[in-house]
Amino acid sequence: MGINFMDVETAMEYVGDLEESNYLFQDLQLAAELGKTLLERNKELETSLKQHQNVIEEQTQEIEYLTKQTAALREVNDSRLRIYEQLEVSIQELEHTNQKLSVDNISDKKLIKTLTAQIESLDLRCEELQKSMDEMAVAQESARRRQRRSVCTPDTPQAPPPAPAPAPALPPCGGDEDEVLQLLQQIQELRSQRAREQRKANDLEDQLTQLIQENACLEERVAVLQQKEEEMQSLQEELSTLEEIRQGHLCRRCLRGQDGGTLTADEDDDDVSIIDSLVDESQRKSVLMQLQESLGESCQGDNPYRDLVEKYEALLKVQRHPGIIRPPQTVSSNNCLSLQEELQLSGDFFQKEEVDSEG
Repeated sequence: MGINFMDVETAMEYVGDLEESNYLFQDLQLAAELGKTLLERNKELETSLKQHQNVIEEQTQEIEYLTKQTAALREVNDSRLRIYEQLEVSIQELEHTNQKLSVDNISDKKLIKTLTAQIESLDLRCEELQKSMDEMAVAQESARRRQRRSVCTPDTPQAPPPAPAPAPALPPCGGDEDEVLQLLQQIQELRSQRAREQRKANDLEDQLTQLIQENACLEERVAVLQQKEEEMQSLQEELSTLEEIRQGHLCRRCLRGQDGGTLTADEDDDDVSIIDSLVDESQRKSVLMQLQESLGESCQGDNPYRDLVEKYEALLKVQRHPGIIRPPQTVSSNNCLSLQEELQLSGDFFQKEEVDSEG
């Protein structure tokens, strides 16, 4: 029985076609699996890209909000500086007025002393004149009695009695009385002038004490305002530090090494020292209390400082509980993210970057 070469060739061609079709089928399967894998990877990358874009948009909105807050704080600082300048000018004016009043007070005291000395000398002069008037009245009365006696006695050959000695002093009696009256009037005028000067001196002393009290009150207000200004500057420095933390310049996740994402003991100590320096309880309470006192009744309406204080407290809560991280949330156009949510989003962002780098 002979071999049919045509059948052998046909069989070999058929076997070759089968092997080629198997190879093509395997290639198609590999291509389909590779395409499916690439599509899934593409979807994952698109999702990650959208999340990163959302985070970037939210961070941009937060930066704009913080920029507005910084501008508002700068305006407040400028207004306070202007108030400080006005207070300094008023303090200088009050000091000048106090010096002038002190000089006036010294001159008034000197005038009062001179007037008092003049009044005392006039009192002594008045007493002397009163004594001389009394002596003159007694002498005049005795002279009148002697004249009456000489008129009532009968004529005798005896010689008339000698004239009294103080008789020649009788004519100037009227001039002395006028002088005494003038001196009394001068004394009354000087006393009234002394009373007026005394009242004026008392009024000046009262004004001086009042001005000293006002000056002390103004100095206390200036000291309080300077203290509040220093506290606002420290708060701004803390906010700038927190802004750097939010942007990732001082984030703990940025301090991870290249050995698989673990932190060394030194890095933990550095992070703890940073957090301790930022989250000082006594300083935080004092700053918040003084901010609330300085705001006063303005906190009832729309006040950016109240939002700033709330965000500061929220950020402190995040620093106390760094393990609590919520998924990123979308924000509306009318409401920006708080610092707490921003830090959480930044934490998710860095974790995703680490996962991608490890993958």
